[in-house]
Order: sequence, then structure tokens, then C-alpha cells
Amino acid sequence: LPAIAAGACLVQRAEGEASPERLLDWLIEHEITFAYPPTAFAANWAATPAASAPSSTPLRVRNVILGGEALPAELARRWNETALGGARLWNCYGPTEIVVWATYLAVDPSALGDLAVVPIGRPARGRSARVVDPFGDLAPLGVIGELWLGGIVARGYLGRPDLTAERFVPDPFGPPGSRAYRTGDLARLRADGVLEFHGRTDHQVKVRGFRV
Repeated sequence: LPAIAAGACLVQRAEGEASPERLLDWLIEHEITFAYPPTAFAANWAATPAASAPSSTPLRVRNVILGGEALPAELARRWNETALGGARLWNCYGPTEIVVWATYLAVDPSALGDLAVVPIGRPARGRSARVVDPFGDLAPLGVIGELWLGGIVARGYLGRPDLTAERFVPDPFGPPGSRAYRTGDLARLRADGVLEFHGRTDHQVKVRGFRV
């Protein structure tokens, strides 16, 4: 939808074009300027010889968005050494329940320090992201709590009123009648307004982008 709404050409990879070794050739062939590979795929690609091989044809990629699971800081630190190092790297976060993206960060590898995971950034326009303590109050700066997302959220889970009531709750920090989605993700808000991801409140994990 963003590509089409911006008047751009949307190109989806076919089944035979899905290997990391083929990524650069595919980007060049279709003159891609804005790429959105899943984080796990990008990590697999960065580990292949093709990621650092020089190309005789210039790449037109200006932005690369990664998402679907936590972005390892090690991958971000090596990004400038890859063939896509000239493209701006974005880390985007958000579950399906809030229509995919809720927060974003333009990644600066030099600002990651000793972090193991790249921060998830600040809320996108029309979104809110708040770190809440076990009592439902805002957690202090720097304290880990559950991440609640407001703004545009889904109506709920089809045929699951119990789970809908548990996860989609009245937003105590938003306008009257608004709702928030309890992500089950742990986060902390830094003094500079950037959110860091710190795991889950339960035992859910992401495997190649799928919730388990």
C-alpha cells in the first residue's frame, strides 16, 4: 500500500528469487530503490559472500527497512561493510494487531554502543507507544515494562472475545473511547525518547518472523 499510494512500482519476489545469494541481482534487475526484506533474511544475506562482492552495476537502493523480529546490533554494525551499506537502514517495529508498523528508527551503527539489539525507536505518526508497569501506570524513564500501543489498532481477534478483551483494552492515556493494544513485549523508554526492546512477558519467540 505505501508503494502504490506514493505512485511507485511495487515488485514482489517470486518463489525462485527468494534465495539470499540472488538478492543483489534481483535488486539490480528490477531497479529497486526501497527494499523491505525480513530481518532474518537480511541476516542470512549478510552472511553470504554475495553480500560483500563488488558489483559492476550500481545499486539504486536508497532505503532498506528491516522488521518482523528483533534486529541484532551485530548486523547493524556490519551493515556499512555490505553491498547495501550505501542505503539508509531503518528498524521498524509493530505487530499485526496495530497494522504492522508502530515505531521506527533510522539506524546509526556508531550510536549503538554495547547494545545487543537495535532500539525500536519512536512512535510513527498517528501512533502512541507507552511503557506500562504491572499496575497499569506509566513506568518511569529507563524502567522496563510492558509496551502498550495506541492510535490505529485492530478491532480484535475473530471468534476470540476472551483474547480480544485481554489484549485490546481502553487506553487510559488516550482520548475518551480510544483503545490500546497490550503487546506482551517488554520495553524501556530512554531519556532521549527512544524505545528499547527487552523481550517478552511470556514465552513467545519469533522464528523466521513467525510467532511460536
